[in-house]
Amino acid sequence: MIRSFLLCLCALWLTVTAACADHPGQPAPGDVVLTVSGAIDHRHAVTFDREMLRALDWEEVQTFTKWTEGPQRFSGPRLSAVLEAVGARGVRLKAVALNDYTVEIPVADAAAHHVILAIEHEGQAMGVRQKGPVWIIYPHVSQARAEASTFSHRMIWQMTHLMILN
Repeated sequence: MIRSFLLCLCALWLTVTAACADHPGQPAPGDVVLTVSGAIDHRHAVTFDREMLRALDWEEVQTFTKWTEGPQRFSGPRLSAVLEAVGARGVRLKAVALNDYTVEIPVADAAAHHVILAIEHEGQAMGVRQKGPVWIIYPHVSQARAEASTFSHRMIWQMTHLMILN
């Protein structure tokens, strides 16, 4: 009986390990990739997995960044859609990365600059190794504009938490 249980457990572990090896560092279905807290209409923080983010106002942009070469295709929900979904009431955002690096972003940037929360790059889910789970993207029309952008310092990657501040 115990031997059968252990064999089943090992088979399950091997299946999960093999599946994860195909996409190292990428969130599994149902894993929380973004938490939003602070000045929102909800009593507690709101968490999103990839599918919840996909259900929002989804956008695909071809853009340039100072960290990549040539045009890149990023996909994700508009930042304004995420803010609307949680009932954000603040004027500033504090974006927090996995390593606790933070940047502040004016809420007004969401609509004014068509900011997206990229969770896919070139059609693939972004894991930690690909600057995911979430990378804030300000679209730029050329590599030169991306290099000179005053918004580059706000394009935080490996982001997992947004705090809405007054």
